Amino acid sequence: MAKKTKFVRIATSGNTIDGRKIDPTMLKQAAKNFNRETYPARINLEHFKGITGQPPFQSYGDIVTMKTEDVTLQVGGKDEKRVGLYAELEVSDDLIALNKNGQKLYTSIELYPNFAESNEAYIGGLAITDSPASLGTERLEFTARAKAFGAFVSEPEEFSLDLEPSAVATTEAESFMTGLKNFITGLAAPKIETPPAPVVTPDTPPADMAAFAAVMQQGFSQLTGVLEAQTKATDAKIDKITSEFTAFKAEVEKTPVSKYTPRPVSSGGDGVIMADC
Repeated sequence: MAKKTKFVRIATSGNTIDGRKIDPTMLKQAAKNFNRETYPARINLEHFKGITGQPPFQSYGDIVTMKTEDVTLQVGGKDEKRVGLYAELEVSDDLIALNKNGQKLYTSIELYPNFAESNEAYIGGLAITDSPASLGTERLEFTARAKAFGAFVSEPEEFSLDLEPSAVATTEAESFMTGLKNFITGLAAPKIETPPAPVVTPDTPPADMAAFAAVMQQGFSQLTGVLEAQTKATDAKIDKITSEFTAFKAEVEKTPVSKYTPRPVSSGGDGVIMADC
């Protein structure tokens, strides 16, 4: 279940550590324009987006909303006035686990200067990282303190899951059914008992427990047969779905990227190594 955080600073305007410059106007536009229904901004690991949803390149949450505030940073021993971009996040348990292990403690924005040909900026994603390019990004910290202390807190959400049959649950159910069957069978089995003291025979004899147990055992056997048939049918469907998914995944992984053209084989050069910027 996702946990919602307080606002955390995810970027500031001005020069970055890798020589780029973030326009303060773009940050203000990004905060103003952000709308999850228009285009969501998911949290990823180091700007990598996996295709299978499996660790470590699955999604780790979402940006909920954003705002900007004026901030002051010390750069080169001098105070600089900058625009800070803040985001409220919904984070997964996997992100919290990474954070508790001291990993991926900061953020890096994915800024689109001309989002959808609108001539305005937009944040389309957020990466967790240990080496942010922007100055002044706040360290992500998660605690269980109350809101009065300004900590990140959880908010409950409604959710439902379609769970696959559990092997443990199946074993427990089989044990229960076996025990019940043994109990009913025991009712019909003859028992060696110490002869009771003579008693007066009542006018109405007790019910025939052996006959009752036989009827119950017959009904139980029929019920067991139905349950076993349903279980086999369900297992067959699950095996079929798993097999189809495995085949589909293998096909996707070996399919080349659309419109990809291999680079022509180099015919040689002057031996000078060029930098890739």
